[in-house]
Amino acid sequence: MAGDLVLEDFLGNWRDSFGHNVTVEWAKAGSRGGQLDCALAKSRGGGQPIRLNVKQHSDGRFNCGHYDLDLRESRADYIVWVDYRKSNRRSVWERDDGGGAAPDARGERRGDGDRDRRGGGSWDGDRRGGGSWEDDDRRGGGGSR
Repeated sequence: MAGDLVLEDFLGNWRDSFGHNVTVEWAKAGSRGGQLDCALAKSRGGGQPIRLNVKQHSDGRFNCGHYDLDLRESRADYIVWVDYRKSNRRSVWERDDGGGAAPDARGERRGDGDRDRRGGGSWDGDRRGGGSWEDDDRRGGGGSR
């Protein structure tokens, strides 16, 4: 259930529906960008990774750049971001940590029961909208997210 998501659920390695390898870590002390740092790298390598931030707002919402978390569809192993500028554009992240659940605040993995309760999904099953956050950067819509 998405209402159960906490910042720790985003930590780790993911694949997004645009073919990026996504790495999410705690932001460095003194960072002004957000609570978590994200790096999106092309799966084929080459080029600098796209740098983004995940923020949790006081009302429980999460955002990453100009994408908002879809609270109904997301869970700890399957994250759905919706572009609030183009609502038909989505980016889906599926956990790529070798099948493990998200680490908790102590760095320990959550039990399989949490993952089973939330269900599964496939990152390559949702390529609606096309393009990527990198495409937005090329068109001048990028910057620190």
